[in-house]
Amino acid sequence: MKARLAAKGIRVGKNRVLRLMRVNGLLAPVRWGHPRGDRSHSGRIRTERPDELWGTDPSRFWMKAEGWCWFFAAVDHCTSDIVGWHVAKKGDRWAALVPVRQGGAGPHGRLRQGDRPGPAHSGDADHRFHEADRRFQ
Repeated sequence: MKARLAAKGIRVGKNRVLRLMRVNGLLAPVRWGHPRGDRSHSGRIRTERPDELWGTDPSRFWMKAEGWCWFFAAVDHCTSDIVGWHVAKKGDRWAALVPVRQGGAGPHGRLRQGDRPGPAHSGDADHRFHEADRRFQ
């Protein structure tokens, strides 16, 4: 709105425009909270049985010949076993999904479309991947 007023030659401060729009109910509605509900947990990520919750953990490392590379591991939160791992040049969500697929194809059988090898990727709050392929949700 401020830019449109400036284009018409009207000089006004951004805070004033914001205040007037708020008073007159012209601001877009804001949704507070996560759309799927509260994502917090009790601080306990250990499970009672294996294959209830898996987490992916990426790590970036430098190789002299290759440059920056990514290591992804899928870890079972009950047993702390690595159920799959993958090294990739590009650290995207598809590379993060490879260890989950490996774990699903492990000793418990093949992972089929619609199967759920754990609620989703889990992780830490240090800018790590938290994405899961929609086919496994």
